[in-house]
Amino acid sequence: MFQPGRISSASLSLCMFGIAAGCGSGPDEMPREEPSQTQQARLGPATRVVADYDGDHKTDLTVHRPSQTKFYTIRSSDGQVAGGVVFGASTDIPTEGDFDGDGKTDHALWRPSTGVWTLLQSSSGTFVTRQWGTSGDIPLSGDFDGDGKTDLSVWRPSQTKFYTIRSSTGQVAGGVVFGAASDIPVNGDFDGDGKADHALWRPSTGIWTILPSGSGTFVNLQWGTNGDIPLSGDFDGDGQTDLSVWRPSQTKFYTIRSSDGQIAGGVVFGAASDIPVNGDFDGDGKADHALWRPSTGVWTILQSSSGTFVTRQWGTSGDTPMPPKQQ
Repeated sequence: MFQPGRISSASLSLCMFGIAAGCGSGPDEMPREEPSQTQQARLGPATRVVADYDGDHKTDLTVHRPSQTKFYTIRSSDGQVAGGVVFGASTDIPTEGDFDGDGKTDHALWRPSTGVWTLLQSSSGTFVTRQWGTSGDIPLSGDFDGDGKTDLSVWRPSQTKFYTIRSSTGQVAGGVVFGAASDIPVNGDFDGDGKADHALWRPSTGIWTILPSGSGTFVNLQWGTNGDIPLSGDFDGDGQTDLSVWRPSQTKFYTIRSSDGQIAGGVVFGAASDIPVNGDFDGDGKADHALWRPSTGVWTILQSSSGTFVTRQWGTSGDTPMPPKQQ
């Protein structure tokens, strides 16, 4: 059973990535190579700022309004409202990513009935449509080939497979069978190689099953318990995605930092009905824990740079805050 105060099993598993503090000891311990300046500068999936629609390296407050089939965004760079373009249908699923590689997040929708993606490219202001997926799939956002562009990807519960089109080559990747139909897909760059990894979280056990792109071998980690919501984000700023969950029953986030294997979080805030939304809202290179309240549209953000809360009203009942929590 998951206990926030115990780390031994998770820390041992983190050693498989070589990311937990104190991994290995004695004469057989291998020295860890420090990343080069090129690697440090690389903008990989864990370091791309989600929902950064103006390219200033800060997450912008954004909602999708199905009743109007519009996105609404407050740009953090100037405080101006952007969006309001009508496209898609009220039943479309909102997603986000930098599909054109210009350093700005693009608004996107996925239609469950047809599997068609509609992307509004920030570089040109034009729409691009592409069919990828089928009814019953779950759309995902991630740069799985490391070329700086978000790839079209879906999780197919009926087959327990991910399917991805690499933007670099147009080739199909994935198709590996793992997990169960009830697992929740959570992408992230868990091994820090600059490519997003496919991962699943099992609600009944809190087990994460991660397929690292660097090694191609599965890693299983226990973090969370039934009723939690898994999250993807780099909360310690080391370029690797950390295991994190939101626990509505306690109104707390719990995170294992990949940099040292220590537990972070546990601060009580928000309400059980709030929706968790991660992002780097203060632009310090670390993801911030945040909540959005459906009844009022109020965002409550715990800034990693200062440890203080910031609240802002943006959105209304029926909206979907961005990015969606499965990303």
